[in-house]
Amino acid sequence: MMTRRLLSLVALGWIAACGNKVESSNSERFEVLVHVQSDDTSPLAGVSLQLAAQKVGVTDAQGQLSLRLRGTEGQALELGVTCPSTHEPMLKPVSVRLTRARRLDQKASEPLTQVVTCTRRERELVIVTHLDSAVGVPVLVDGTRVAVTDARGDAEAVVRVRRDARAMQLSLDPKTPRFDPIQSARTYELAGKDAVLLFAPKLAAAPVARRRASTTAPKKRHVPTRIN
Repeated sequence: MMTRRLLSLVALGWIAACGNKVESSNSERFEVLVHVQSDDTSPLAGVSLQLAAQKVGVTDAQGQLSLRLRGTEGQALELGVTCPSTHEPMLKPVSVRLTRARRLDQKASEPLTQVVTCTRRERELVIVTHLDSAVGVPVLVDGTRVAVTDARGDAEAVVRVRRDARAMQLSLDPKTPRFDPIQSARTYELAGKDAVLLFAPKLAAAPVARRRASTTAPKKRHVPTRIN
């Protein structure tokens, strides 16, 4: 009885071993082209990729890395991505499902393309200012000077803010001579995206100081009277 049980266990082990061999013999190589980009679609070079905790390469100047991965059709592999320090870290690996794709007019399969996006920590804001007939007026962003209007009253500046920033205030330098700003400050709500902010406050010429009328009574001029 014991001998039969041992033989049965040996047979099961042999079948399992054969099954593993069949599965490994079915594995194939798949061409995978990984393209890593920023959330503004610009390519990211020098990004490290890992498979099973092992580094498999870094992206080139076009943000691409060609891989040959072994597996079976439909198998999902987890690809680790180390985003640049200027971007948010990738918290989860990217799932790459092995599959073959080919065009109807081609017999050979094309490489599988996997696009990976890293999210920037900061957003880029373009500040465009126009003031009618106002030359040399400083423009402030949250109290910090970023630009000065030119001869046409125009000024441009590019500022970067954290992605989680929710508001920004644009204003004019309150010490600007000759002009009394009306609506000189404006608060913009930010949506965590790149944006162009148009700032065109109206300006009114500062009132000219009038000379105060004198309260002293004018002196009477003495006119001599002729006596005949």
